[in-house]
Amino acid sequence: MPPPRATRTLVSTAAFLSLAACAPDVGSTSADAELVVAFENLRIGEADGAPEVTFGRIAGLARDPKGRMLVVDVQAHEVRVFERDGRYAFTFGREGEGPGELRRPCCPAFGPDGLLWIRDSGNRRYDAFLVGDTSAESRGQIRMEHGDNNRWVATTFDEDGSLIDVGGGVDSAGQRIFNIRFSRSRDDSLVRRLDVREPPADSLSIHEVPREVAGGRAIYYFHQPHGPVHAVGHGPRGEWAQAVSSRYAIAWRAPDGSLLRTITRDVLGPPLSAAERTRADSSIARDERAAGGALPFDVPERKPPIRYLYFDDAGRLWVERSVAEDAPREADVWSRDGTLVFTLEWPADVSLSEGWRGEHEAIGIARDELGVERVVRLSWE
Repeated sequence: MPPPRATRTLVSTAAFLSLAACAPDVGSTSADAELVVAFENLRIGEADGAPEVTFGRIAGLARDPKGRMLVVDVQAHEVRVFERDGRYAFTFGREGEGPGELRRPCCPAFGPDGLLWIRDSGNRRYDAFLVGDTSAESRGQIRMEHGDNNRWVATTFDEDGSLIDVGGGVDSAGQRIFNIRFSRSRDDSLVRRLDVREPPADSLSIHEVPREVAGGRAIYYFHQPHGPVHAVGHGPRGEWAQAVSSRYAIAWRAPDGSLLRTITRDVLGPPLSAAERTRADSSIARDERAAGGALPFDVPERKPPIRYLYFDDAGRLWVERSVAEDAPREADVWSRDGTLVFTLEWPADVSLSEGWRGEHEAIGIARDELGVERVVRLSWE
């Protein structure tokens, strides 16, 4: 019989918030805000529809200056363009490694040069396209600095227009770093490297199990269901934010890593429902079989207050909070000066973490119980 699980005790994140700070905090903020409700005004996608509106796996969304929606399908290795009213316009990209070809694309974003940049994970590069009225032209590539090409992270740009390539690697001491921001210029040269340090190990519910495998040694990572994680969000102009999800205390940083502001709120995560607890117990039991023994955590009583960190097109920080099962999703929207602008509520079946977010509109992904994906546009006053 395996030994009983031990519940991991979390440490304070205060020291973590000051990591890599090169400038003093300019103040912290805690406030309440107006609740704004977003409504769906467009949905694209059919389970058995025409090929252009049947998506395999949506791996990122963007909006161009004309209001058109660009949908990256990682399974089809292509990008589909839809007019603002939802009509299909055209498709570009295909599987391959040549100019204009893609392999496992994701994370589209328009850069300051007006080009659409796509993370081409399978080819270990970023591809640039000039998107026209009826087609798109390949305009070059920037290679990835690292080999961690399975990581899906928002494509963003530095204050000087350099593309920020986020991946993993090791530091000078050989220690593993899971988030490294490599700034690469348009001529494909490395401008800056910034290590995004992980919080203290005992702040996260991750258990490592080393295994001997063919050709070397591997480490398997097991996560506590609804446990604290390292949340990182990357802004469109180089700013970024990080937090331990178990505490609403967010370090908002400049492109060089200096601390701009600490954002705080006195918020608890919601209790787990009976169904969520049952699923979490099953997940731990499954992981223990894979790990070959007991794992050092149990199912928590509550979810962490923070679910995701991301930014919108205007550079505002969105803190998506955990909600009760099947409840509408919620995010606090913060301006750069630390003002809580509003709290946005939107339908529970729509995810915005891989979508596009603007000042009064957002494009997200809806997934039904069968895994069918659709593009959903939301708007609010």
